[in-house]
Amino acid sequence: MGILSEGRRQDSIEIDPVHELKPISLAERGLLKKVRGISAISNLPNHVAERQREQALKRIQSELKIEAEITTLYDIPSNGSGSFLFLVAEYEKTLAAFSSLGARGKPAEKVADEAVDSMKDFMESDGCIDPHLADQLVPFMALAKRNSFFTTTQMTEHLLTNLWVIGHFLKLKTRCLGGIGGPGRVEFVNE
Repeated sequence: MGILSEGRRQDSIEIDPVHELKPISLAERGLLKKVRGISAISNLPNHVAERQREQALKRIQSELKIEAEITTLYDIPSNGSGSFLFLVAEYEKTLAAFSSLGARGKPAEKVADEAVDSMKDFMESDGCIDPHLADQLVPFMALAKRNSFFTTTQMTEHLLTNLWVIGHFLKLKTRCLGGIGGPGRVEFVNE
């Protein structure tokens, strides 16, 4: 059962398949347009979401010198209790997302700090794509009919493993520039 944007439920959904995946070329982010986010809680006092939000805003404004919009969501339906902070950095040519989960005994400020630290690391590094998105893009890039490439802020073992597995299923060449833990470039050359 799908959910419509107005929140109404429907019994069916129509999906139009894509006939061909287009190649991607993601070398540069472009200028930062905005940072936005969500501080959410379930079955916890409202001040937890507010403290997460305030800590994230304080650090983003003081350390990164940018403004951000962070919405608080309370009473998210859940069987348990917990908190979550999600940040999105929107650039001219890409998006990058960063998150952190709360845990029993983990202060709301620590949840915010983890997400902000990840965003800050990304912003201070070279590369267009964050390391978590990089390994998710490669299956689609491999299916594109023409050459694709991206730069990433961090080459990970997970990314290299995905490339290795894809190479065993599809006839294509990949080229990786950069070492694990540092920035890099991934190229697909379809034959």
